[in-house]
Amino acid sequence: MNFLPVHPALVHLPIAFVLLSVGADLVARLTKFESRRAAFRTVGFWSLLAGLVGGALAIAAGYLDMDRAALTPETHEFVDLHMTIGWV
Repeated sequence: MNFLPVHPALVHLPIAFVLLSVGADLVARLTKFESRRAAFRTVGFWSLLAGLVGGALAIAAGYLDMDRAALTPETHEFVDLHMTIGWV
């Protein structure tokens, strides 16, 4: 049975949200205007929260895709390595 893996589609969004959060926090730190500082801190917080939720969805999709895929033993070794690196 063919299936469309979901994990590759979901994995990039949390990475982008975490990078956005770091960038927004950096800009908040560097700006001199208090109103803009508060706005950038808010963006940083919510994008970090979105990254956390998106990361949890990407992890769940990765496990689901791994269980549905018919992997050769060699490929399964690479998936295990990918999983270990991802958790680190």
